[in-house]
Amino acid sequence: MTLTPGTATTIPVLSGYLPVQYRPFACRPACTCGTCYGITTDVPVTFIGQVEYADNSTELHYRDAAGNLHRVMTKAPSGDACF
Repeated sequence: MTLTPGTATTIPVLSGYLPVQYRPFACRPACTCGTCYGITTDVPVTFIGQVEYADNSTELHYRDAAGNLHRVMTKAPSGDACF
């Protein structure tokens, strides 16, 4: 799928995740209640554009219906600019 500015799509968004130190004691080795790992929901968004940084990383920018900006890193930093 080719993304052009204005393209409508969905992206997964994680909400409700608890880091280990904030979990109930019984859930610290591995979650037993089923809520510590959060819930992933698909959010309908509109593609805004792609940003390429000097460290060779690439981010895709999306905006949802509420006006929130979502950034998805598609390529991690690499090369001489990272050191």
